[in-house]
Amino acid sequence: MGAGTLNTAQVSEAFKMTQLAKDVLAHVWNLVNPEKDDTWTKPMFASALHLLMKHKKGASIPQMIPLEMGMSLSPENAPILHAPQALNANAMNFG
Repeated sequence: MGAGTLNTAQVSEAFKMTQLAKDVLAHVWNLVNPEKDDTWTKPMFASALHLLMKHKKGASIPQMIPLEMGMSLSPENAPILHAPQALNANAMNFG
């Protein structure tokens, strides 16, 4: 794994520490990582934690990644943003 990246096990552990519902965690996971990459970049991880922390403070999770966030996640694909795929909390290893 390259410097500045995390694997899915590390991300899953961090997500669990938020103590949010599995469906919320799965939704954010799918928003930030629609390609289901095994390696998470710093921008992906930071964006996911940002959404989770805002949700803990009462904000709703968007159905699509906001444009500004999408550009930081994947500038080469901007403004093409992905809608999340079907949620499957069990597949995200939050159990």
